[in-house]
Amino acid sequence: MNSLNKYENFLCNIFSDSSKYIVGEELSDLLQKQFGISADNSRKVIQRTVTKGIIRSSSPLTFGKRQYVFFGKNIKLNKETVIKITKQYRPPVYRLLSLLDING
Repeated sequence: MNSLNKYENFLCNIFSDSSKYIVGEELSDLLQKQFGISADNSRKVIQRTVTKGIIRSSSPLTFGKRQYVFFGKNIKLNKETVIKITKQYRPPVYRLLSLLDING
């Protein structure tokens, strides 16, 4: 297996907590601050890291302002995960999902 570059290593460390998820804009900001790269470059780093299977994306689902959510490769995007994500990033959708869950 190829060794990870500094960006991939950084993203692996961010998602070492298996329950962590971050929207693209926040993840891009973290990369920009850590490495002093442009927004375009940070988005490309994220895209390549997803393509390599190092992290996962919610694509095609977006969570507010057309933002994808990124998470560790061991997290499955299921109903429980979507509810947790919407609680933080899309409260109106979270309330709807919660009501649907309560009412069966």
